[in-house]
Amino acid sequence: MNIKKLNGIRLALALIIGLMACISSTFIFATGVSASGNMSYPDGTNPTSGGAPTIKSNVYGNLLEEGDRLFIFYAKIPYADVPTAPVTDVFTWSLYDMTGGGDGVELHPPGSGIAFNDNGYGWNVYSFYFPASANVLWLPEQPYVLRLRGDANLSWTYMNGGVETDTSAPDWKYNINSQCYNNHTDMATSRTDLAKKVISIATDLDSKWQLAVSTYLIYQETNTTVLSMYGEGFFNQAIPYLQYLAPSLYEQQEQTVDYSRRAWGSNYTKAVGTDQWTGTWIETAREGNIALFGGSYDLTSIIILLFVCIALVFVNISISPGDYWSGFIDVAFILVVTARLGVYGLGFLALIDAVCIIYIGIKIWGITGNG
Repeated sequence: MNIKKLNGIRLALALIIGLMACISSTFIFATGVSASGNMSYPDGTNPTSGGAPTIKSNVYGNLLEEGDRLFIFYAKIPYADVPTAPVTDVFTWSLYDMTGGGDGVELHPPGSGIAFNDNGYGWNVYSFYFPASANVLWLPEQPYVLRLRGDANLSWTYMNGGVETDTSAPDWKYNINSQCYNNHTDMATSRTDLAKKVISIATDLDSKWQLAVSTYLIYQETNTTVLSMYGEGFFNQAIPYLQYLAPSLYEQQEQTVDYSRRAWGSNYTKAVGTDQWTGTWIETAREGNIALFGGSYDLTSIIILLFVCIALVFVNISISPGDYWSGFIDVAFILVVTARLGVYGLGFLALIDAVCIIYIGIKIWGITGNG
């Protein structure tokens, strides 16, 4: 084989092998699998003797339905140097019911929060929501236990006298005592209290995370404070269903309008019909007219109205010979007024509407009475 071709093949093979090695090493670094040198626990201290996380717990109930529960944890996992692996790959949170004693019963699948700022380390928000069907009891007198654990599959080290020493994955337990429970249990007040707590946390995070004003988690409106679009992006993930649990936190809200179905009746027609003349001389005259023909309505007034309308039509035709529609608009006006005065029923206005529509059509298409 030609030496130049052989060297070319070797060069191409070397480039392929080098590229594969580069991709592999980049993947391992990016995913944080090789964590042995990066997982020294906070500030280089022993996870069992110092630098433990700070936890602030709050418990709310009856937010979306009677009997639901929301546990919020405002916590700090204090690393001096932020690890390359996000907190979601390193730590998990669990909640235990200790009513039965022993190690307790885990109430919720382990959660890991979100890596929104500094890979999720430092101050962050975690939560567990339980619908009423989960039957999580309101037990201020019997503490629930929150557990934070590091991933045992990672290599954990700490600095001991300047020497890096291997150790086991950290494991902390915190009691949620009666002071963590919200004082109010009615739905409206509980939602208000939750909204105030979220705004308080968001305001604190703006400072602790040293956010620029343009990326603040809160937005100040004229009369209230709500979450900004960045705040919505963070808290919607940190606290599930928050937009339903505390809708006042949002600038744009979707609400269900509570209204009663309208009941239709004859109150209005009676008010603009016979009732408007009650106690007046017109009522006396109408009753006399009704008695004249022995009917249930004022036939006398209707006959008089009919003669007036016919006379008006003939007068208009005499003024504009050949245009048989010329008087109908004048007649329609008189009929609308007399209907409002209660001379005849309002239902007949539909016939007047039909006549007006026909007249408009005639004028648009240029049809006249004489063809």
